[in-house]
Amino acid sequence: AVVSTQSTGYVPTSHDGDFAVPVEVYIPKKISGGQANPAVIYAHGGGCVAGSAAGYKPWLTALAVEGNVVMFNVDYRIAPETKCPNNVKDSTKPSSTSKVNAESLGVDPNKDCYCR
Repeated sequence: AVVSTQSTGYVPTSHDGDFAVPVEVYIPKKISGGQANPAVIYAHGGGCVAGSAAGYKPWLTALAVEGNVVMFNVDYRIAPETKCPNNVKDSTKPSSTSKVNAESLGVDPNKDCYCR
């Protein structure tokens, strides 16, 4: 495989009770172990009411390899169980966490993109 997939990490939130947002990280082997890599934080489609991160894994791993970026695949909670804006907050929290932990993640905090 051309992607080194790290185990799913969890980003803690407390805006709607304690919850750990699951985030998969895809790092192309070509840039694995490097520093200051660009990053993409991707929150799956579905308008906060449908879908999951799992459905986007093949596409996002290919995008990571082709773009030489570290890809974060965020699996936020969906409605109706989680009311807006809490699901949106779930999906954006990993972005701030990636900036705070940029060095340990091998990403440049000034070269990230949040996609929804």
